[in-house]
Amino acid sequence: CAGLSVLPGVDFKTFEHDMALVDLRLALEAKGFTWYSERELKASHKSGPLPDAAITKGSERMAVEMELSQKRKERYLALFEEYAASGWAKVLYFTASRSLGDYLLKIASDLLVSKLYAGRLPDAGAAPITLKNYQGKEVVL
Repeated sequence: CAGLSVLPGVDFKTFEHDMALVDLRLALEAKGFTWYSERELKASHKSGPLPDAAITKGSERMAVEMELSQKRKERYLALFEEYAASGWAKVLYFTASRSLGDYLLKIASDLLVSKLYAGRLPDAGAAPITLKNYQGKEVVL
């Protein structure tokens, strides 16, 4: 991306996460979304949570989070409260398992954060990608 320096090497601690983001980026760009990486977002980030990426289509900005493993509930509580107060239209959590997505939606439900959506990582192909919030409302990408 223009203006970003070349990374000095591969960080193997985040390699699986980063590769999942690359696959997701390719799938979403093929559907007409514009992708902004975390590195791009940092350059203009003012305050609030910094997602793994952001996507836009038209005027709607959506935060993208890749969640491959479950973290402590307290960490999610703090982050979800920040997202609830943020300017993101939607926060899309792509998870490695359905149970992890359900766990995230339960926390979102406890906090009444309806702009948080969760769904499994998409399989290769052009099928629609569907995520749901705790109220059962769907967003289809």
